[in-house]
Amino acid sequence: MLLGSPGVEVITAFEPPARLAYSATDESLRGLCTGHIAELSCAACGTGTRLRWTVRAQPSHSWWKRIVARLMFNLACRAGLRNLRRQFRR
Repeated sequence: MLLGSPGVEVITAFEPPARLAYSATDESLRGLCTGHIAELSCAACGTGTRLRWTVRAQPSHSWWKRIVARLMFNLACRAGLRNLRRQFRR
């Protein structure tokens, strides 16, 4: 826990196997951004599946919090992709 307690994300829509929507609480984002909403969707694409992850949030008015938010988001994306690759290599 580098930045304190884990964040809280709430599932707002679940339509297996094609869609999962969720939001992170403003408190969880520690002022880096507000109004977070995200959606994961899967769709057939040729011989595979296209996975789309859409994230929206209102950035902080503080310039340094916007920089930290971008760094944290990039780290989360890289870690998530790394974990996803591991799952498919099994």
